[in-house]
Amino acid sequence: MIKTSFLEIQSQNKKNAVDYAIYNSTINSCAFPDHWHDNIELIFVKSGEIEVSLGNKIFLLKPYDVGFFNTNLIHGAVSRSNELEYEMIQIKYDTLKRISEINPAIGKFLSHETNIECYFRDSKFEYFCNKAKKLTKRHSDKSLSELSFVCELFDYLFTNHQTDETADMYSNQKFTKIIAYLNEHHKEKITISEIAYIFSFDVSYFSRRFKEVVGLTPSSYINALRIFSAEKLLLSTDDSIDFIASQCGFESTQYFIRCFKIKYGLSPFKYRKSKQHIIHSKSI
Repeated sequence: MIKTSFLEIQSQNKKNAVDYAIYNSTINSCAFPDHWHDNIELIFVKSGEIEVSLGNKIFLLKPYDVGFFNTNLIHGAVSRSNELEYEMIQIKYDTLKRISEINPAIGKFLSHETNIECYFRDSKFEYFCNKAKKLTKRHSDKSLSELSFVCELFDYLFTNHQTDETADMYSNQKFTKIIAYLNEHHKEKITISEIAYIFSFDVSYFSRRFKEVVGLTPSSYINALRIFSAEKLLLSTDDSIDFIASQCGFESTQYFIRCFKIKYGLSPFKYRKSKQHIIHSKSI
């Protein structure tokens, strides 16, 4: 049995030099806080159930279901069964960009002309998980094999799970740039008016259109990014609550505490203490 936490997965992936990464976990329970990344991510459920949030969408993944998460989308998950077994594949955005030079279908996907269903049932997907695990054990011709694997995976997704649905953030190239901007600058003291001005939008139109496209208001999206950044600092540093609030862009410590408590049901101090207790218990 391999127990893998969300933060451990992040750490492993940063150290991993390959073009994709795969993780297999069997756990009693899990909660992946809202987060985002540049990688393409797929979760394949083998047993149990996991509830996934993607913007304003919530769906339940059951055995043989697959969740597909595109780049820079806020998503999170929590298990809904006593024991959950799943496999996760993450593919670097740069890898897809490289392949798009020789694979027109992936090029269209990256330019948001086509899209993949955000969740679907497909028992055959276990084949790709098994193949990915075998490739990680190889030592020769690994790079070529990895690129071949990614091409095969996306050819299968395009053939079986492509969707014409465009009512998401990728239906508008400018909103893709806005999301990337917010992901990079959310810790700064930015206002909705400033963002609208930078991207040449009327403030009221921008706020309304952002909610339609992303599923969250601009303020809610920025707060979600700040809470995610703060949660990482709470668990990885001994910095004070005041310092973390300031570093993550919150206007005051009180506002940070209120937002954090709404999200996690605990104050930042109690959340950190509860997680430290769990880590200490595991080390005994």
